[in-house]
Amino acid sequence: MFGSVIEGLLPQSKYKYKAELAKDIGIPKSTFSNWIHGRHSVEYNAVLAIAQRLNTGKSRQYRELVFLLVDALAMDEATRQERSKK
Repeated sequence: MFGSVIEGLLPQSKYKYKAELAKDIGIPKSTFSNWIHGRHSVEYNAVLAIAQRLNTGKSRQYRELVFLLVDALAMDEATRQERSKK
């Protein structure tokens, strides 16, 4: 879910590629890719950095982006927990 949200937000941002966003927040492309594909958990500070970079300058939109990204991460975590129970 987190990856889908990021991919949906990129066209509205100044970033053409996920790798550009990863570089801008100081994260290796491989780490960012692991986040996008749900292989690793994303730290909250990174969520804030991503939301800040994807924000168009409006404070309300920034808050909405943070909530959207955190919600996507929570859904991914719930999915991982369900899979581990099986």
